[in-house]
Amino acid sequence: MQQFTDTCFFIFGESPQISELLRQDLSTRKARVQVLQSLGELQPCEDAANILIAHESAISATPEFLDKFKSSFPDSRVILLCEPAERRRIGAALLEHTDQILEKPFPLAQWQNALSQLRFRPLEGKTVVCWNSAEENPVTGLLESLGARCANLDSAKSSTAELAIFAAANFDSAFREAVQQLRQDNPELPIMLLAPPTLSPDTTILSEIAYLLPLAAPKRILRQKILDFFAQPQRDRRKAPRKKGIAQFWVAAFNPALAAPELFESPHLLDISQSGLAFQTPARYQTGQKLLVWIVAEDYPEKIVELRAIVRWQKPAEEKNQFRYGVEFERDDTEAFRSFLRMVAMR
Repeated sequence: MQQFTDTCFFIFGESPQISELLRQDLSTRKARVQVLQSLGELQPCEDAANILIAHESAISATPEFLDKFKSSFPDSRVILLCEPAERRRIGAALLEHTDQILEKPFPLAQWQNALSQLRFRPLEGKTVVCWNSAEENPVTGLLESLGARCANLDSAKSSTAELAIFAAANFDSAFREAVQQLRQDNPELPIMLLAPPTLSPDTTILSEIAYLLPLAAPKRILRQKILDFFAQPQRDRRKAPRKKGIAQFWVAAFNPALAAPELFESPHLLDISQSGLAFQTPARYQTGQKLLVWIVAEDYPEKIVELRAIVRWQKPAEEKNQFRYGVEFERDDTEAFRSFLRMVAMR
């Protein structure tokens, strides 16, 4: 019997008898199951795949709910249950967000076949090197639920890994030795680092890291970041090229409510001037969104210049699933901004 230990099912709009039968079957498959009385009760799981099973007559009036549900949780799935006569009148707005349709009554074999097609394991056959010094390991279970194989540091040289994920409680000697060993065994393997946000930026460490995320990032965000990485073409899975004089370049969406950055990434720097910069990345930012920018000059590798910026324009790049952004710096009279102006002037 197929197991769904990494999946949350939500049942809505069915009769109590049918809902209970579905709940019992899914529970025996180790899934998390909730029968909803209203769509407002749906609280998606951030550490698992989410699947909504809904009756057509109960959800047909609110297709916008499915649009929001799938936009917020791109790996979610929707199974629509309906009577034979209802199938002909299902609207296009509802069909757009429906992954499977089951006409009632359906045989057990048809139900099992529908479940088998919902298995979301996009990283089947992929290998990820994992290293962890944090109290909790947020990575291994998540990767395995996506179908990836987790390899340890000792097998990095002989494995066909495409990514390494390090979860570090601090930048101690054990962590530095782990980075050094990985670089000796596999100099080109990109590293995604999960670290406490309270740690001061370390330019020596950042020079080895392709992606930087908070250790406490929600699993949903970490899950999507990993999927975004594997969605990139192989040629783009490298440390971003730098402009002359720029050793490192990082951006993060700035959360004004928390007065703190969100997820840092190291995108492809296209151009930079005293007024702003342009970069390319698969990440999505909005026009008018505030960003935090880290820049390190080749002449001053020990110093991070931290700037505030605003996204002024965005457009699709020539490469699939890539976007280009134009960013304007917020000018101020701080030493950081004056250092940046001198940095660019000397390029």
